[in-house]
Amino acid sequence: IWYTANSKIYFGLAFKNDKGGYEINSAKRYKRCLGPKWITTKLNGGNRIYIFEAFIDYLSFKVLGWNTDNEDYLILNSVSNIDIALPVLKKYEEVIAYLDNDPPGKNCLEKIRVEIPRVIDRSISYSQFDDLNEYLMNKNRLVR
Repeated sequence: IWYTANSKIYFGLAFKNDKGGYEINSAKRYKRCLGPKWITTKLNGGNRIYIFEAFIDYLSFKVLGWNTDNEDYLILNSVSNIDIALPVLKKYEEVIAYLDNDPPGKNCLEKIRVEIPRVIDRSISYSQFDDLNEYLMNKNRLVR
């Protein structure tokens, strides 16, 4: 997406959320939202849901080939959206979390665990990295 803010033109990767806003991530790790801030869901009628902090982690998950098309996904777009996400997550038999390995990510996981004790933490898969995208970048020796 190309967009203007404060009379300046910017470019970034945009990902639509469930309220019609766009989560934007630029090459310089600049993140913002145009329109309302909200979660993004990709629901396919599964009994398992995968949760991510950011859409770039969800896309990394897909690039890694760890997904199937018939599973459900929830992208928080910010750990501050966890209260919005919890009612959705509670509907599933299995909740699998790919959250960040930083304090906000760990705190978010604990908040989920209080409500959904059966949550599965998959951040151990990339424990040497802050998030799934950083893992992918290093795995493939990509430069951002």
